[in-house]
Amino acid sequence: MNHEDRISLEILPTKTPSKTNVNIILDIPTIFICSICLSDYQAPDIISGCSQKHHFCRACFTQYLEHIISESKVIEIVCPQDGCMETIDAQFIESLISAPLFEKYKTGLQNLQDKTQRTCQKPNCQKRIKISTQKEFTVCQCGTKICNNCGNYWHKDKTCLQAINEELGEFSQNNEIRLCINCKAIVSKIEGCPRMTCSVCEYQWCWDCGEEYLPQHVAKCPKNLIRIRTTARQSLRAEFLNTMSAIFYILAIVAVIAIIPAITVVGVILGKNQHYNTVDPTLS
Repeated sequence: MNHEDRISLEILPTKTPSKTNVNIILDIPTIFICSICLSDYQAPDIISGCSQKHHFCRACFTQYLEHIISESKVIEIVCPQDGCMETIDAQFIESLISAPLFEKYKTGLQNLQDKTQRTCQKPNCQKRIKISTQKEFTVCQCGTKICNNCGNYWHKDKTCLQAINEELGEFSQNNEIRLCINCKAIVSKIEGCPRMTCSVCEYQWCWDCGEEYLPQHVAKCPKNLIRIRTTARQSLRAEFLNTMSAIFYILAIVAVIAIIPAITVVGVILGKNQHYNTVDPTLS
């Protein structure tokens, strides 16, 4: 049912012959509830971006898209309804957001889909550039040099991470930062295991070694193998020390058990010698 639906009310005849059938058509607008803010809306203030007809108000849907795209999560933007994985059409996205933001959406999508091209970082240019495989950077028609690896401004005599650290300043000094192996987005690790999932391209990679995180990666990760060997050596050393401590303890007990009879014998002998050396004063 939509806002153009009508409700038909039919009044049936009574037993009185003089009564006739009457059909009454009432124009009643359909009310929808936004699944995000839970407020009541009528069309055209209520919209749906998927075939399942999950309804949202225009303001909430727009804010959802702006938040997703501002974080560069442009791959397969899905319906905001919890559990719905249907992808939102690009034309529908364009109808809700501003032109500059939609350009960012298209650029981000192109960068992820075609890794042989980069976008010029100069604000007034932002043309698509075919990267050169023979050099570390590519020069745009506007004269701007773009790094072929990270896609940012060319940073001579600096690694991509060093250049990014300088831009981020104090934040990069107090946090662990890497570049996504796949899309070169900046990733910061706060805590947890080495398995990283890029929030931009959803590529999974190992924080420790930089390789793609595939099944059984933990057993093959070079950094993890070093950690396992170190842990194994520490465990063996601890086990050896514990064993030696136990042996020493047992030997100490055996030594005590062996000394006690000897001490007893010596005590008896000393007692007898004292008895023989004692002179009875009454005999003198």
